Parts: sequence; structure tokens; C-alpha cells
Amino acid sequence: MQYQYVKERLDYSDLSSGKVFYSLPGHPAFPVRLSSEIFQHCLAIREATYKVSNPYVLYDPCCGAGYSLSVLGYLHGEKIQQLIGSDVDEKAVALAKQNLGLLNISGLHNRMHEISEMLRLYGKESHKEALASSRVLQNRIASLNKDHPITTKVFQASVFDRKTILENITGKSVDIVFTDIPY
Repeated sequence: MQYQYVKERLDYSDLSSGKVFYSLPGHPAFPVRLSSEIFQHCLAIREATYKVSNPYVLYDPCCGAGYSLSVLGYLHGEKIQQLIGSDVDEKAVALAKQNLGLLNISGLHNRMHEISEMLRLYGKESHKEALASSRVLQNRIASLNKDHPITTKVFQASVFDRKTILENITGKSVDIVFTDIPY
């Protein structure tokens, strides 16, 4: 695939699943660079079609652990008003709430405390690196929150459960549906 928007290969290691973001076996992380490329392509289409560039509402009906939504929040938060995710799997929804919670200072602070405690208990280099990455993310969130905080919502629903989905996104205009469907 020829990248139009993310032409440079950047270091996304601070955004690695399982480093600061929570992970769960069976819920692989979608590639960061590809997520960014697809999102920016969606923005270009919306802005060309509707001639608007407001902060957008993204919805992922198969959000899994919420990793893609969370990463997009960090990378493109200035273009995002709200991130909404749903999944049929109860454990995935719980993890998605934790990951999307890392888009606010208090959620990230709690995660930094967890990582600090693991570093104290086990002294692993990986925990030291995760703590350093969480500080990078903390600076980014502080910067984003100056303009506007990104709101998040996660709920449990099957993609075929129209009633539950509509109950949870009623009154909101979803601008972009962004998902990595299950295999």
C-alpha cells in the first residue's frame, strides 16, 4: 500500500500495546501507522465532501480492547471530539474502558502508578521503559487537554444489536465509523 498521509516511518513504541496500553490475549493491536493513514484518509474525504473540519466523533462497533481508538486519540486528538466503542465481548469492553481512560490525565496517572508499582516489585527494564513512555503520553494528553478534552464512551453490544447501539449513541452524530472487524 502506498501511504499518502503517513509517509515517514515514525517510532510508535510509546504506543505499543502492552507497554502503557492494556492488552488482552486474542485481541491483537491494529498497526499504528496504518490506523493513522486510514483515519487521515477519512478526514480528507469528509472535509472535501462536507467542507468542515470540526473535531469529529469516531465510532468503532468492534472495538475489542479499544487500542485503535486510543491510539488515534493520542495521534490525532486535536481532530477528535469523542471516541465511542462497542464490542460484544464483556472482557474486551472492560479493557477498552481502561485504554480509553488513558486519554485523560487521571486515567494515565493511575496507569503510571500501576507501572511504578510493578517497577518497584520486579525491577524489570520493560517497566522502566513503560514508565518513560507513559510520561511521553502524559505530555501529549496535557497538550491536547488545553484545547479540548476528548470524551469517550464504551458499551457492550453486538454489531447486529441496532437497539442497544442506537440507545448509546442517540443524539450524537457519528462522523466516522472506524473498525478492524473480527476474523
